[in-house]
Amino acid sequence: MAVLLLDSSYEPLRVIGWKRAIYLVFSGKAEVVEESESEVRSASQSWKLPSVIRQFGKFKRREKVQFSRINIYMRDGWTCQYCGDRKHTKELTFDHVLPRAQGGKTSWTNVVTACRGCNGDKADMTPQQAGMKLIREPVQPTWLPTQMVLRMKEVPEQWKTYIDERSLMYWTAELESG
Repeated sequence: MAVLLLDSSYEPLRVIGWKRAIYLVFSGKAEVVEESESEVRSASQSWKLPSVIRQFGKFKRREKVQFSRINIYMRDGWTCQYCGDRKHTKELTFDHVLPRAQGGKTSWTNVVTACRGCNGDKADMTPQQAGMKLIREPVQPTWLPTQMVLRMKEVPEQWKTYIDERSLMYWTAELESG
């Protein structure tokens, strides 16, 4: 049973297991925000399992977001950073702003989402050399909340209040299309 962990301002942090969630609640480090229908029992008591909990205090996000093609697409909202068209994953590529042929590195700050047409038009040139303009400069993200639901077949109804619905709908479409 998965539990959505929120920070003190109700922003999603990560998905954790129910045992960890129970520990955080009973140790006073978190509170239950939404309950599930499932229960856990001891010899003399039973409790509804949490579905969403909120952690108290300030939470330090220690993990770095892993650099990957899908995380680049997620950061850029599945939108070509040259023409602004939103596309399906199969219609996207990632583009080196400073091309590798000119010494560009594969990094968060040098790679953007591009549709196949724009990537082909840009070729091995910089955006300036190709007469193209970036919609947004690439940055290294510190957190991608939607990432945590990527491999879930069904997102619990109680979570939908706390997760960006537009991103959630897109993830669902991506999962269904394989």
